[in-house]
Amino acid sequence: MTSAIPAQLLTMRAITGTVEAPGDADNPVILGWATEIGRRFPEMAPYCANYTHDAIAWCGLTVGYCMAMAGIRPVFGSSDTARFLYAESWKSFGTPVDIADAQPGDVLVFSHHVTLYDGQEGDYVLGRGGNQSDQVKVSRYAKSKLLAVRRPPSAGLAPLPAAPLRSNARRLAGITATMFADATVAYRDVKPGWNDRPGVALPSRFPAGLRPRVRVWNDGRSVDCDIVDVGPWNTNDPYWTTGARPQAECGVDRKGRATNRAGIDLTPAADHAINLNGKGIVDWEFISEEPAMPDTTTPAPVVVTMPPAQSTNDKIRNWAHTTFAGILTAVMTWLGATLPSTINTATAPKLDQPTVSAIVQSVADPQNAAQRIKDPQVKAQFDAAMYQIVSGGVPGQLLQTSIGALVPAAAPIVNIVEPIARRAVADFLQQQQQKNSQAPASKK
Repeated sequence: MTSAIPAQLLTMRAITGTVEAPGDADNPVILGWATEIGRRFPEMAPYCANYTHDAIAWCGLTVGYCMAMAGIRPVFGSSDTARFLYAESWKSFGTPVDIADAQPGDVLVFSHHVTLYDGQEGDYVLGRGGNQSDQVKVSRYAKSKLLAVRRPPSAGLAPLPAAPLRSNARRLAGITATMFADATVAYRDVKPGWNDRPGVALPSRFPAGLRPRVRVWNDGRSVDCDIVDVGPWNTNDPYWTTGARPQAECGVDRKGRATNRAGIDLTPAADHAINLNGKGIVDWEFISEEPAMPDTTTPAPVVVTMPPAQSTNDKIRNWAHTTFAGILTAVMTWLGATLPSTINTATAPKLDQPTVSAIVQSVADPQNAAQRIKDPQVKAQFDAAMYQIVSGGVPGQLLQTSIGALVPAAAPIVNIVEPIARRAVADFLQQQQQKNSQAPASKK
């Protein structure tokens, strides 16, 4: 068995996760596969034009698309039952092989279904293909049900480049975005200083020299970005090619880690440009050429215009950013252990000027502190003060004043970090409220 993964299987893996549209709707990505086959093999274009709804069985279409993307002519006889949409037409494709000699990317033909070989387990073969439970996925099939295993012919055409992205290309809407500032990035051609320029990370690696630029919108603002890293969470989820939602939105990534449901990451500069404040919902789209399928090799260096090596001031800013993030983590851990168990902003009294002293005074009696904090009125005052201090930015103002006095050059960092920290703490307080409101009542 060859160790190389053939192009048709790479394409099938890249589109894994594509789902059929519910009800009477149609997934334009699936319909687009027929259009692409017709573009690469013009004599098939009239036949492909008849594929207008994804309610029509699309397993043969999926295999045909993967073959076409690899430069291999899909099966196309003189009648409809001898053409690629008809699953059993693939019995005449390429050359026959025994299942014991099957290689990844070979065609597996069953009654009313066709898929690509992607391994086997005992008496079962693993078929990766389309229209398997209404999606592109890997499924197990009994070897006893196989009608044929066919080895694709060599590519008869040089693969065409992907069609250029049209100016009215579909915008990906409602994607959760987060800010990142990692120490390193995945692409070797990205030079230090990237975090001071608008940039994004998308959860799939792009081939060398084919990273398009990305435009991101939030709250009426937009920013144009370079792709500088791979992420968040996954490294093999090109959801923009499949029409599926980002896999991380399910709450667990492909390594089993709990996610924050983000499908795109933004550099601090991009985050600041659209007022994202660390996390939010954005729309985005490519603004240059359509990306090719994800690369499986290490990309060669590409010449990219980037800032020079980090200056001393840049290193100080990065150190301060990392240090502040560590302090924030420690503070939030402390808050989780010491804050009152309920935040009730709806019923708590509103304080005109919440201060630390207001909180101290509410529990100042050392003799009765343990009892007084349970008193509803005292507790409500405590809750209101804490929430308003966090939401109103009082900690940030104090931090800005102190840092500005001690290290004037570091003050701009607080302008960026403080809103993020404030939002994170406020979100934490609200999560505490929700968690405690759902907790069962204690038994007496």
